[in-house]
Amino acid sequence: MKNNINYEKIIKKIEKDKKCISNCCFGIIGPTGPTEPSGGPTGPTGATGATGNNANSTACFCVDQMRNIIQQIITLYPNDNLIIAMESGNNASGRAGSLLPGPNNNPNSGLFQLLNNQGTPEEALSICRIASITITSSTYNEAISYLPAPNPIPEGCDANCEAAICSPISL
Repeated sequence: MKNNINYEKIIKKIEKDKKCISNCCFGIIGPTGPTEPSGGPTGPTGATGATGNNANSTACFCVDQMRNIIQQIITLYPNDNLIIAMESGNNASGRAGSLLPGPNNNPNSGLFQLLNNQGTPEEALSICRIASITITSSTYNEAISYLPAPNPIPEGCDANCEAAICSPISL
């Protein structure tokens, strides 16, 4: 029964957190079709626009970079304690579990599930709302690799995300 409740919560969280990533990750929505003057029938829906490309989107790249790092943390630190700081100021702690929806290499995973010390799944955190990850019971592994920065390098406040993720980390 508890697993079913957790599954339902996870599905609701995924649906809610799809909104956290701008439309760049899901394509551009086509224009609305024309409408008749007030009182007339509704016009036909316009053609769907071309699918967007998030190759140069810093917001989407940031999520991809966080997913990349978490995939490595799951492999390199399976039994170490983590503290996850969220954008909201809240923290969560536990051991690296998995990315959801699975498998861990799913390019559309949006949640990072933590485990308790007994290996039971606990909290599932939105990867697009993670501010930092601290590994409290180990030292930094130099094998962690980062995705190359988008080209051209974007400017502005969205670009700060990428710079912060890839900046040197002191542990």
